[in-house]
Amino acid sequence: MSDPLALFPFALAAGGGHLDQVEVSASVAAGITLLQRCAPLVRALAGKSAAALLPAGSGLLTALAASDGRALVWIDPKTPVDTLVTDVPQHHIGALFTTTDLADCLPQHLLGTIALVLLDQAPAHAVVRVADRELSVDLGSHFGLSLEGDREAEGRDEPCLLIAGPAQTVHTHRQLLQHARDFGRNAALTPVDRTCTIMPHIDIDLLVAGVAAPLLYGGQVFVLPAEDRTRIEALAPTRLVTSGDDLQTRLTPH
Repeated sequence: MSDPLALFPFALAAGGGHLDQVEVSASVAAGITLLQRCAPLVRALAGKSAAALLPAGSGLLTALAASDGRALVWIDPKTPVDTLVTDVPQHHIGALFTTTDLADCLPQHLLGTIALVLLDQAPAHAVVRVADRELSVDLGSHFGLSLEGDREAEGRDEPCLLIAGPAQTVHTHRQLLQHARDFGRNAALTPVDRTCTIMPHIDIDLLVAGVAAPLLYGGQVFVLPAEDRTRIEALAPTRLVTSGDDLQTRLTPH
């Protein structure tokens, strides 16, 4: 790899920030460790895509790092089950990263065709279910990432995230990093910022403005599924990002 910071999750890890009180470098390192320690997962991904049925939290970064260079199909956790049954075969998904609660809502005939990666305890631990096997993978003893490279690297012009849905928009590493840096500069973000982002549904603009940008600049980010005034006051954010904001930077699908 010529410059690891040309990859979206590695660039976020190099920023030194925290997402939901978890070090981003630990979340990304956990994804790499998962691939190194779970051969059945690697086999399940051979020639197929990876998908994440997850909110925009630290687990998503682990899934991105564990996608082994593939574009990660990001599925909204609120997607109806009948739509999921169609989406998984359509995208040729070999492994689905999710949590136990979300996996319990999926039909058994669907789970029998893919590897299921449960990230409830990531970045310390993961459970991988493949066919009739369940593997417990220790991720807690991974070494922290030590990344060097050009922090202004444009990013690879290769798919990073595919947003599942009728439009099926694809966003490259370059596109995501460029927009996150532009937003960070315009907003004058710094490592002391505490950003609270309200994201009830998957939203690529909120991911960039409310998650990626502050993490690139070393800040702390908290993602909430709904506006909770009590929780927001307890977090004491310096910035509050919602879908109603003028995000300054709108993304154009690749």
